[in-house]
Amino acid sequence: HGVQRLVLLDEQDRPVKSWDMQGRISLVIGKSDQSQEPDIDLSDCEYSSFIDFQHAVLNFTLDQWYVEDLESQNGVKIRKVEDGECYRVIHRPCKVAAGDILYIANTKLLLT
Repeated sequence: HGVQRLVLLDEQDRPVKSWDMQGRISLVIGKSDQSQEPDIDLSDCEYSSFIDFQHAVLNFTLDQWYVEDLESQNGVKIRKVEDGECYRVIHRPCKVAAGDILYIANTKLLLT
């Protein structure tokens, strides 16, 4: 049960690469620059020009993962598995679950 991996999907929803989330409590999503490398590095993605260096963060608190937008320019959306609806993540952490898809700019990340 629970979220174990973050999977980068391509346009056809095929997995491109994945990151193990087990045992982690915080994962920064973004792209690398000279001084820092995020935990989830999307530098080589097709839409990386729309992704901030520190775009979003996944935090594990009280047995739950939450995603938070780090005041990125293009924002974070989440498609919830339970209702298929897309929500913008604004001003507060949003609970995520296995099956949810994060949209970082136009880049799709599936929680499994």
